[in-house]
Amino acid sequence: MFHANQPSPYSPLTIGALLGWIAAYFATPILTSHCPPGSQMAPVLGILLLPLCILSGILLAGVLSATQLSLREILRMRHPMPLSRRLPHAFLWAIVLFLLLQLGCGGFLQWLLRLLGLAPSQQPLADFLKSNATNPIVLGAVFLSSCILSPISEELFYRRLLPQTFLHLGIPLFVVIPLVAMLFGIVHLLLWAFPELFLFSLALSFTTWRHDLIQAILIHAGYNLLTLLSLLLAVLL
Repeated sequence: MFHANQPSPYSPLTIGALLGWIAAYFATPILTSHCPPGSQMAPVLGILLLPLCILSGILLAGVLSATQLSLREILRMRHPMPLSRRLPHAFLWAIVLFLLLQLGCGGFLQWLLRLLGLAPSQQPLADFLKSNATNPIVLGAVFLSSCILSPISEELFYRRLLPQTFLHLGIPLFVVIPLVAMLFGIVHLLLWAFPELFLFSLALSFTTWRHDLIQAILIHAGYNLLTLLSLLLAVLL
């Protein structure tokens, strides 16, 4: 338990993640604009730069602040799940959440919006895949970002660093969890998908509490993989 007069060891890492996000926000359009026309480097940079900058910001902040946090503490490995159960458990829950949230909740909201005459905004990734469905380098970058880098960077930030920083500020846990879920939904900039993202964040927070951060990362990666495959099928078919 942290004391109010002591700085939280998670705060520098949280600041590092935010600075990494800001750096990616400003650097991505500058770097991609300097890529040769038609180059594969522009879309690859656009996909990979954000999670890489966030992870680099966390790592750099940890080094500069000489944090005493161990990797085990950050991953919250109090009662780690046996290795033999990790992937089956993650894959099962990724499928369950995908069916309930994306196909159920998200699909219903899209249908409702169309019924009301309001066209839901498309996923930016869907339009991007239409233009790059046959480009193996870009597809590899999409897979690396969606299924490896983004789950790691997002779970580190939204399930550990940000909640611990809020808790240290005196905000109670029953407020922190839905607050983080709201932020998680808002930053994805998909209004119709907000309920799905909000519930997904709550599920991952519960997984982190019940198991550890590794399991939340694996479920997030599986969920993103199913989303990516569904979008690719929609584009190709």
